[in-house]
Amino acid sequence: MSVMGVTSYGAEKWQIVYFGSYSPKKVDYVILDLFEHSSKDVTRAKAIGAKPVAYFSAHYENWRPDAKSFSLLGSKALGKWKGEKYIRWTSERNKRTMRARLDRAKAMGFWGVDIDNVDGPGGRQYFPWLYAEAKKRGLKVGLKNFVEILPSYGHKVDFFVSEASSKSELTCYAKYKKPTVRMYYGRGASTPSFIYAVRNKQNGNRF
Repeated sequence: MSVMGVTSYGAEKWQIVYFGSYSPKKVDYVILDLFEHSSKDVTRAKAIGAKPVAYFSAHYENWRPDAKSFSLLGSKALGKWKGEKYIRWTSERNKRTMRARLDRAKAMGFWGVDIDNVDGPGGRQYFPWLYAEAKKRGLKVGLKNFVEILPSYGHKVDFFVSEASSKSELTCYAKYKKPTVRMYYGRGASTPSFIYAVRNKQNGNRF
């Protein structure tokens, strides 16, 4: 997956690099992949004044170096993404794996975390657990797409990441006055099924 465009709700500038080499740009926030990028990349981001954010999934991806550390995968595939599955997050082994990812983000010097797919099965219980674990490590936490949990966590999280089909979903986040970025996809990149689900509901707004 490659991001084809980024729009900030406010005055902040964002750079998102999921894979490939990181070429620093003068921005306020840069989202880098937790496994694809290095501590040196994090240091480079900080050197230009950017807040580095670690991207990783809250669920299983078979190509990740820690894939074998998961257990009790859910029966439901994660959309149409090949090699991805939801996990049973209450498994102690799966919790250890996710704690290890947060430890890695902290050790690498990331400012915060962009945890993907938190709006999956059991998300209303899973996201609060991830949020608490990240905060224990002094990491800032973003909320990605999971607008249904905004009444409880909109004021708690530190930023928002949206893969909405239009700017209309950003109206959900306005009252929280937090940094917000909308990612949109173009030719050459797969469009997440989430985009269509949002677009077909009330004015592009699931909440």
